[in-house]
Amino acid sequence: MSGCENKIDIPSNKNMMLITSLKEPYLSFYDISKNKIIKSEKLGFVIKTMGKLSDDVVLFTKENEDGLFTLNLHTGKVNKVDKIGQGISMILPAPELHLCFLSDTEKNQIYFFDTKKMKITSKVTVGNSPVSLALDMEKGELFVADLKNASISTISIEKQKVIRSFPVIERPSSLFFDGNNIWVAAHGPYGKLNNHLYVYDKETGKKVKTIKVGLMPVGFFHPSSSQNLYVICHGSNEVYQVNMKTGSVNNPIEVSENPYFITGHGEKIYVSSLDGNTLSIINQNSFRLEEQIQLKDGPYIIYVR
Repeated sequence: MSGCENKIDIPSNKNMMLITSLKEPYLSFYDISKNKIIKSEKLGFVIKTMGKLSDDVVLFTKENEDGLFTLNLHTGKVNKVDKIGQGISMILPAPELHLCFLSDTEKNQIYFFDTKKMKITSKVTVGNSPVSLALDMEKGELFVADLKNASISTISIEKQKVIRSFPVIERPSSLFFDGNNIWVAAHGPYGKLNNHLYVYDKETGKKVKTIKVGLMPVGFFHPSSSQNLYVICHGSNEVYQVNMKTGSVNNPIEVSENPYFITGHGEKIYVSSLDGNTLSIINQNSFRLEEQIQLKDGPYIIYVR
C-alpha cells in the first residue's frame, strides 16, 4: 500500500468503482465512463467486508485481523475506528438513521455502529451465525438471516432486541425486503442443493411463494423504482432477472465461475466472479451481457463511488 498501511493511493476520478479481491491483497479502480480498470493497488491486507458511510468514506474490515476501519476516498487515509473481532459477514448502512449494522457470525451479535460518534454503541445477540441483513425503514426493523439455525430474526431498532423469528430454507445466504415480504437466497440442505428463491411474509413467516432459478442463489440487486430483482447463482454461474410482481423469470445470463457479488449503476449491472476473476457488465434494459473484464484473483465486493 505504497509502503504504508495508513494510506492508499486513490485516483481522483469520482466516476469510478472500487473492486476488492478476496484471494490477493488488491483494490482495483474501474472507470465507469471509460469502461476500464485504471489502477490496481496492492494493499497490506485483504478487505473482507465494506459499507458506505458517506460519499467519500467507507467502513471496512480486514481478513484475519481484528478491527473496524475507515477509508477516506478523497485523501486515501485508513483509520482504525473501533475494536471488533474477525467474524463480520456484512455491513449494512442506514444513513437515514446515522447507523451501520454489522453481523458477526462468530459471536452471534448484531452491532449498531453510530456514524456520528464513529463507534459501536450497542449490540444485540441473535441466532447462530448471522450472515445477512435487510432493513424495513418504515417499521424500523432489521431482518437477520441465521445460517446455522435456518431462520430469520427481526430486531426492533428502537428497542434493540429480537421481537420475532421464524424458520426458512436451510443455509440462507442473502436477504431482500420488497416492502412487504422477505426474499431469501440460500444454498439449501447438504446433499440437495437449492435452486429456488423463497419469499416469506415478514410478520407471520408464512411462505408466500417460491421461484425457480439457478443452483445456489447467493445475492440480490434491486434497482430503485424497478419491478425487477436480479439474482446471482454461484452454483450454476448465472444471473437471473425476476419480475417481483408476476414472479416471471427471464432466460439467465451465464457469467464466469462462482459469481459472488452483484450491484448496479445507471443502466448497468455489475457482477464479480470470485473464481472466474472477471467483472461482468450487463445492460439492465436489454438484460444482455455486454462485456467481461479480467480482474485480479478473487474479485469480490464492488463499491460504486
